[in-house]
Amino acid sequence: MSKLTASSTIKLSNGVHHPVIGLGTYLNRNAESIATAARLGYRALDTACFYHNHREFGQGVRDSGIPREDLFLISKVDPWTGTVRNARQSVLESLQDAKVGYWDLVLVHSPSGGKSVRLGAYEELSSLVDEGKIKSLGVSNYGVGHLEELLQSQPRYTPVVNQVEVHTMHSNDEVVQWCQKHDIAVQAYCPLARCRTLSDDAIGKIAKKHSATNAQIMLAWLLNKGIIPLPKSSNEARQKENLESLNVQISEEDMSQLNTLDREMDVDGQFMVQSM
Repeated sequence: MSKLTASSTIKLSNGVHHPVIGLGTYLNRNAESIATAARLGYRALDTACFYHNHREFGQGVRDSGIPREDLFLISKVDPWTGTVRNARQSVLESLQDAKVGYWDLVLVHSPSGGKSVRLGAYEELSSLVDEGKIKSLGVSNYGVGHLEELLQSQPRYTPVVNQVEVHTMHSNDEVVQWCQKHDIAVQAYCPLARCRTLSDDAIGKIAKKHSATNAQIMLAWLLNKGIIPLPKSSNEARQKENLESLNVQISEEDMSQLNTLDREMDVDGQFMVQSM
């Protein structure tokens, strides 16, 4: 894999360029930490209606001093709130709260709610693409069956991203491989397994060989697989450490060893990929 930098991107199926790494902001209502991340070099910043932090998120974006057009801002809407119209209203309210003008990417946060709600919410979001409020559409926590259902409905805007839990202890191969086969980029939340595996000896040996931290090796593993990690941290030192995973070049042998660590270990039971 060629050397990556904070400005490196991947090209989504709709031609839009997505930064190769981003910042997750779950439970983060500290605007300054979001501003700090942007100043450090993070260009993709991820939030959600479920996080209840759009105001702080937007404030951090503005305080960073980074031009809006240089950032890739992501939010997610909750389809399970009762009606299809709530998806549209959620986006409009999120833009009002965040004051960021538009979202570069909006995801349906979960396939919960049943087929009519899933497909209806996605279509409502499509209308906001038409209006320029959203640039790209995607989904989160969708299993293969949900993705097939969505594509079979022939949406006006094909999903460009599926955000799911992926880390060395949960490779989520079925979903990841299906997405990559169908030109749907994969974003990884909980890419560090909520720190539950940062002391793993196998990861530690590889980290020592590369003068890197265990966290950087876990993120480098994802980057090498073409997956966009969204590590979450409000600590500047950790944010910098995670971003510097872009400088870590691991070998095919390292990748093979890391691939053997999969234990199908979900650390986020609330939003894990669901089956049909």
